[in-house]
Amino acid sequence: MKNVLIIVLVGLSFMSCEDNKKNEALPIVTNRILYIQDSIGWKIEVPETYECIYYSNVPDSLESSEDGFGLSFQKDEKNIFQSTIEKTNGIETESWIERSQALKLLFADNYAVNGIKADSSETTDVFIDDVLFNTYEFRIYNDNDNDSVRMYQLMYSSEINEFDFNISIVTQDLEEQKKIIQYFYNSSFEKNLDKVESKELIRTK
Repeated sequence: MKNVLIIVLVGLSFMSCEDNKKNEALPIVTNRILYIQDSIGWKIEVPETYECIYYSNVPDSLESSEDGFGLSFQKDEKNIFQSTIEKTNGIETESWIERSQALKLLFADNYAVNGIKADSSETTDVFIDDVLFNTYEFRIYNDNDNDSVRMYQLMYSSEINEFDFNISIVTQDLEEQKKIIQYFYNSSFEKNLDKVESKELIRTK
């Protein structure tokens, strides 16, 4: 779960500095792309108004690698889609649902420790292309107005082909959240992974 801390840090950095510049060290792809990730058979199209700010290559040896990988794209610093894909390494002491709930508590604790007022929805189940996900939302409030929402963070978690798969959608308003969700719901998961093309691909359209 250590790699999902990146998602936590992005949420906190949004709160601490809304005017941060983009990390120039990350690869920038400005044209519309289709992202294909063969370890979980995932395909998603990046929204036309968004740009890919980070994607990582699949490690040569997934069995021995402790590193997570995934895709991130953003419209600006206030509207960001992130994914992490991490090998479970045969964890038997807890289910992916338990790890999903642990991640939810991690978010709540980090917001509380940093003095950020936030509340969360109940965890519910949703199917995307026949894949079961846990989902919940955090609402982050402005410091001086307990009724004014500053940020929405929507989370999805699942386990696919022995990989923990987590999605974080951070937006400033619900309208933008709805747009990103539509792209995620339109993504697909290949059930027969033998049909998926070799390794991780970034394809321009």
